[in-house]
This record gives sequence, structure tokens and C-alpha cells, in this order.
Amino acid sequence: MPTWVDEVLADPSMQRHQPQRPWQTALIEENVLFLHYRFTPADLRPLVPSQLGLVTVDGSVWVAVIALHVSDVKFRKAPMPLPRSWRDFGEIDVAVNVEFKGRRGLYFLSIEGADRFASWLTRRSSGIPYLFSPNLEVRQEGEGFRATSGPRWVRSRPAAEFDASYAPRRPVAAADSSSLVHVLAGQYSAFAVRRGQVYELDEIHRAWDLQEVDVELRQNTLLSAAGIAGDRDPELQYFSPGSRIVAWLPRRVRDDRDGLAPGEPPSS
Repeated sequence: MPTWVDEVLADPSMQRHQPQRPWQTALIEENVLFLHYRFTPADLRPLVPSQLGLVTVDGSVWVAVIALHVSDVKFRKAPMPLPRSWRDFGEIDVAVNVEFKGRRGLYFLSIEGADRFASWLTRRSSGIPYLFSPNLEVRQEGEGFRATSGPRWVRSRPAAEFDASYAPRRPVAAADSSSLVHVLAGQYSAFAVRRGQVYELDEIHRAWDLQEVDVELRQNTLLSAAGIAGDRDPELQYFSPGSRIVAWLPRRVRDDRDGLAPGEPPSS
């Protein structure tokens, strides 16, 4: 097991965020593009299970489209080496900021993955809508990066496609951890709802090193494919070179919150 896993788990700033049970997966997320879109609660309420509340900032709900490259994936108890397509791949997420019983988190409307079997297995084991998308790739291109996926056909909705080139510029100038950019990019668990029960998928990582970014967005129908009406440009966009992630399998949220990571980012 790579030493960086032990370093993340031993980091004092991570101690209070760790569930008190064995971790399952470790991975590196890199070359991350964040695009944030503003919507009204009415736009999102039909798409998010009623058990979860919508988090609003200045009366708006924010949806993130996140493109990234995943590398060095490890399972704590893998019986054999993982196939390369499970260890090194691109991913594009569409997530909404939500809350459950006062805890902040993310609810994924979709996650695009490049491996058909791995997408199916992740979807079955986690309850997250992890979907296979052909031609998905996040790669270096020139002095920046390019993320592409699709088309992934969606019944009665526009096909899901994405194509963006992006290049980082300089660190984001944000006053403090309460600024909008830090709130939206905080360290939060993900929520999934199964048979009316809410499950939480915990993960820990150091705070994102955020940078301003230049983006050429050629195509993005992921929002409309997820059922969100209205094409628009992102209101916020930024880049991170990445972070090392340690994650736990889903566990039903209990009232005592035993072993669940706090909903606020470590910088709070």
C-alpha cells in the first residue's frame, strides 16, 4: 500500500474527519476542473430525493460540473492487481450541494465513467448514479488539459456530451474559508438514497489548492441530460492540481452520527 495513504490518515487535520472503521479505497484526483452553475431551488427540487434538503447561498442552489483524472486507485483488500482501466481513468461529475439533518454533503445527479464494468460495479455497490460514457478522457493538451465525453444517450432527454479545454493561471484570491469559492469546494461527504434510507459515502483529503483557470467550453449537455432545464454559462470556474483521497463504502446515516465525518471542510 502506498505510504501516502498512511500520511493522509495520520494527518492531524484529518483525524477528526475519519470514520472509526477501516477505509476501503484510496486514489489520487488530479487536473481537476470545477464549473459551478447557479439555479433556483425550484429548478433542482424535482431531481433531488425529498429526504435531502437543498443548500442555498444567497437564495440560489449551486450545481457543480467537475472534470478530473483519477490515478493510483487502491482497494484495501483487493485479491489481485486491478485492471489498468480501473486504476487510471477520466471522470466527469454533476453534483448538487445538499444537507441531511444539518449535515452538508453532495448529491450526484450523474458521474460519467469510461469503463463499462467498473461503472456498473460502482453504481451497484454505492447507490451513486455512476454511468458509462463512451469516449471519456481527461488528458494533457498543450500547456493545459482537455476533458471530453459522450455522447451518452439519455431517454427523452438530450444526449450527455462534454468537451472543454482548460489551463490554470494563478492561485484563487479568496478572503477566507467562508468565501463562496471555498464553501463550494469544501470537503463534503456524498449522500445516496436507497429505498427511502439515506446513506453517506465518506472521504477525506486535504483542502483543494485552487487556481484561476481559462476555459474553452465547446460542449456541455450534462445538465440538460440530468433533467435541468436552461442552458447557461458557469458563474464560477477554477482548477486544482489535485488531492489524495481516502474513502469509505456507504453507510446508513444514523442519528448518533457515530463514525461519520463532519460535514464541514477541514479549514473551517
